Amino acid sequence: MDKCLTGLKPQIVWKFFDEIRKIPRGSGNEQGMIEYLIRFATKNHLSYKKDKIGNILISKKASVGKEKAKKVILQSHIDMVCEKNADVKFDFLKDAINIQKKAGWISAKGTTLGADDGIGVAMSLAILYDKKLFHGPMEGLFTVSEETNLSGAREICPSFIDADYLINIDIANDKEICIGCAGGEEFIFNFKIRTETSKLKNDAYYSLCVSVKGLLGGHSGEDINKNRSNAIKLLTETLVVLQNKYDYELENINGGDKRNAIPREASCKILVIKKEAENIISEIKNIEKKIKKEIKKYEPKFEILISRQNEQKNTEEVVLSEQSKKQILRFLLLYPNGIMELDKKLNCVKTSINLGAINLTLVKNKTQIIQIGTLLRSTNQKSLDTLARKITSLVKKFNIKIEHFTSFPPWSAKTHSRLSEIMKKEYVAKFKSAPKVITIHAGLEPALFTLKNRKLDMVSIGPNTENLHSPSERVSIKSTQKTYNLLLETLKEI
Repeated sequence: MDKCLTGLKPQIVWKFFDEIRKIPRGSGNEQGMIEYLIRFATKNHLSYKKDKIGNILISKKASVGKEKAKKVILQSHIDMVCEKNADVKFDFLKDAINIQKKAGWISAKGTTLGADDGIGVAMSLAILYDKKLFHGPMEGLFTVSEETNLSGAREICPSFIDADYLINIDIANDKEICIGCAGGEEFIFNFKIRTETSKLKNDAYYSLCVSVKGLLGGHSGEDINKNRSNAIKLLTETLVVLQNKYDYELENINGGDKRNAIPREASCKILVIKKEAENIISEIKNIEKKIKKEIKKYEPKFEILISRQNEQKNTEEVVLSEQSKKQILRFLLLYPNGIMELDKKLNCVKTSINLGAINLTLVKNKTQIIQIGTLLRSTNQKSLDTLARKITSLVKKFNIKIEHFTSFPPWSAKTHSRLSEIMKKEYVAKFKSAPKVITIHAGLEPALFTLKNRKLDMVSIGPNTENLHSPSERVSIKSTQKTYNLLLETLKEI
């Protein structure tokens, strides 16, 4: 076990987390985790099943005297979001996550930690492993591809969720019991552009790389209300201000990586005439100062970096046509991002949009497409459908091809949930305070489970985890123990 996890409580949970963090498990690359779970079940003499999509169900018999208790499923997803800082060398296909302990938290070194949802997987495994626990019939359900298109939950074998209760271990606040979540619509926009050979080929010019750095990023649902800036939006604003004052050519633009993560970084390459280079660099620095002043309270490490290549001449650089440059910048400027609607009754976010990713690298003599990824969320299906229609209408005005990636429904809370009542009672008895019972602004797999088993009584819990889907992700040591204890007490009561 990694030395920073030694002695942490509950040790059995951290033991399994240590094993999990060594297994590459980005979405779509879960085979290593699937094989690990099968080995775990076999070694511990537990029966298991695997469905066609790759979900694993491990069953544990009831303790003597609890055979007639209601069956409980502990559910978590085995994939993780793979994000890293640009200056970190790390291969998510083969490298183990490098972890560290600091001020009561476990985090990774320059990459996502994978506590979302590795800590949930570790808790489920700890309970399945422990032969001293007193509980009824129990199953551990481990799903694939939650972080991309929820295909594990969407295509799950119905018999895998044949139970009375399901506890999803995948939220990020130990003071909350979640009984509902937002639905979502994911789109990819394919923006066809025209290219041309740079008109600067007969002039001395500089190539400038302009990069927005240092933003916090985070989960596009749970962090959308925390005033976190979007790197793509800030880069767009910078380029639009420049466009109104100077001539420049745009060679590429890239930012973000995941539709469900607030983009932390974005960059572009522009070509500028030599005699205007210093003025343009100065203008970018002025823009940086203005933005810093506006967002420093929430984004203290924001910066715009500019790197200048050597003077060039008589080369044939491929750039966006002037019309295409103006079109893409106008679209990115107009495209909505952030909170769209608040739920006044529940005092939380109801509807939001995340402009999550943009990718363009020009290749000579090839059709050029700028790909833009976005995710719409709402706790209300009607609001979600309305927003999707508005976005579709906006996109069509720019003659952009829309690719509908995936959708998932909201999870509407049951009028009466015996499971949530049991858990609230145990929470108060154990911690001497009442938890908040909430609906969260993020997608959770129970939303899709309800489509195949409407009688299933479900809640979602989890330890304090911050900055999900970013390299600043971290999980609280103390909160992990608290959540695990709540799980144990709830299982005993059931």
